[in-house]
Amino acid sequence: MSLVYVAAPLRATTATGVWLNIQNAFKCAGIVLRAGHTPLVAHGYAIPGCLDPFSPDQDAIGRAAGIRLLKECREVWCFGPLTPGMRAEVAFAVKHGKRVRYFDAKGQPA
Repeated sequence: MSLVYVAAPLRATTATGVWLNIQNAFKCAGIVLRAGHTPLVAHGYAIPGCLDPFSPDQDAIGRAAGIRLLKECREVWCFGPLTPGMRAEVAFAVKHGKRVRYFDAKGQPA
């Protein structure tokens, strides 16, 4: 059972949009679980009360924490269209020899 970093969109123009993206990231985690792996989902840092994704300083803290989690994973699974944040995660993963897999928004291999 590999440790898999879930890369999925987070950023949105509204708090509701962010919340929907967080929910989607955890649905993607279910795909990872059903494939027999253990998912790591950094989107939890954007849940109200933890960090504010609309604050540049707090967003930077969340991104750094996500990269720290990614370091521990063997693979990165990307779901949906790549955002700038996801591209940074993929670049880090490739630089550090992690396997990167791509899926569409429905979890089908892309």
